[in-house]
Amino acid sequence: MGKILTQEEVDALLASVGGAPAGTSGGEAEAAGDSAMPTSPKRRRESDRKVTLYNFRRPDRVPKEQMRSLHFLHDSFARSFSSSLSAYLRALVSVSLVSVEQLTYGEFLLSLPDQTAIYSLSMSPLDGVCALEIDSSLAFPIIDRLLGGEGEPTAGVRNLTEIEQNIIEGVVRLATQDLREIWRPIAELSFDIHGREVRPQLLQVVSPSEVVVIIVFDVKIGEIRGIINFCLPYLVIEPIAGKFGQEWESARKAISVEEHDRLVGLLHETPTSISLDAREDSFTIRDLLSMEVDDILELSTSIDDPLAVIVSGLGKFAGTPVRIHGKKGVQII
Repeated sequence: MGKILTQEEVDALLASVGGAPAGTSGGEAEAAGDSAMPTSPKRRRESDRKVTLYNFRRPDRVPKEQMRSLHFLHDSFARSFSSSLSAYLRALVSVSLVSVEQLTYGEFLLSLPDQTAIYSLSMSPLDGVCALEIDSSLAFPIIDRLLGGEGEPTAGVRNLTEIEQNIIEGVVRLATQDLREIWRPIAELSFDIHGREVRPQLLQVVSPSEVVVIIVFDVKIGEIRGIINFCLPYLVIEPIAGKFGQEWESARKAISVEEHDRLVGLLHETPTSISLDAREDSFTIRDLLSMEVDDILELSTSIDDPLAVIVSGLGKFAGTPVRIHGKKGVQII
């Protein structure tokens, strides 16, 4: 049988651990420790520390700047695809970006339903493929509308048939065209259908432990709503990731030749004001109050001195007043 500690030995152990003085009882040591805690600077500093959760098994591989660029990039894709899909379905379609986050490919597969429409897309000239998933709640109404129906959802849960997959491929090809245009400022990528599955676990894009960027879109067609997931393996886009904050940011601010010509045309038709401005002169309030009709206000400017030609409040030219065809004018000198 083990040795039973005496009260003095228990007090000594408590004193060495909690800092209570030897000779005090266990209850006194706890009370002393509790009363000392609020006044201890070390305890206060530890309580003020902000703790951030970090998963060492899944480190953040994609920098925040690149995630922000991907967000802006695919927000533009959402607007473009919304117009393209509206024309394709001949219905009002709203596509909005929901989130951009990084996960492992295995976690992405676990978040998908067992039965869905998922396509792998090549990204030539980059090595590797990405994935585009269209939820069944969205795929079946699209198929029904393209076949002449009202776009009603299907009853029950089932896999898409081969014919239905071929119909949805038309929507996927439409998305690849918009993706190609949106990514053009960064790289000339050719998005093409590489494979398709109705069960996500059968589509091997990268290994389950690889980091992927998941871009989620919310699609609304009338009263029907569904989700489209775009999966970008970071291993595939890493060779061009450095361009996200450089070429694309500058290209995002640039305008096309057509937009430039249109803006210049609008400016040409914009009305503006023009006036002549004489040099400043000072007068007394008495002079101004005593002015009557036909009084002449003498300025310090000579008749031969040029005047400032003011265009929309800014001095643009120097000129002299003239009369032409019975109207007032200004001659630019």
